[in-house]
Amino acid sequence: MQGRRAAATLAVADGAIAEISDGSSDASLDFAGCLALPGLIDMHVHLPPDNALKLTSGAALAYLAHGVTSLRDAGDLDGTSIDAVNVLRNGGIHPVPRLFWC
Repeated sequence: MQGRRAAATLAVADGAIAEISDGSSDASLDFAGCLALPGLIDMHVHLPPDNALKLTSGAALAYLAHGVTSLRDAGDLDGTSIDAVNVLRNGGIHPVPRLFWC
């Protein structure tokens, strides 16, 4: 597999990878032996509308759990899905993928 490194240290700043250096570091052993992969982007999703069922947090978690870190929402039935995601993100209530909408 081209481009793989057996041991590397990732430096993260402002939520993004700032530097990749060869070798391991003792700075954080919590992630020793882990594999870093790029996030997936889903360019056509329909997030659930904000209603009494409150499905937005579950949908966001399902995307993140499967490696999807960015979404482009193509719309929902009543136009409430984007606001529901923003409430979760801006309030620090729940992790959500990065969101774009059309």
